[in-house]
Amino acid sequence: MTSDGHAITRLQRLLASGRGTSEQIRLLVSELPRRPDLELALAICLALLDREPAVYPRAAARWGSRFALERDLPLVDAQLALAALATRWRACVRSLRSRCT
Repeated sequence: MTSDGHAITRLQRLLASGRGTSEQIRLLVSELPRRPDLELALAICLALLDREPAVYPRAAARWGSRFALERDLPLVDAQLALAALATRWRACVRSLRSRCT
């Protein structure tokens, strides 16, 4: 642990600030002791949309797949979640956060 706190705390602060590069985000993610929970993973995905739009589709597909599996979603709900991610419509994607917990 550094004087700035645990990697997860630093990552959450970086994402909340809207600052930082995709490289900084990746570095902090690599320092996490385990993979981030769904809500934090969605925040990372949205940060990549802003900073590195070319990698967003793959990140969104990975998150959507994980979301569907971890929440045991029926196929139709999984399709809706992936469609929300595909449209890149922030209001719709942010509504997925309520289903993360």
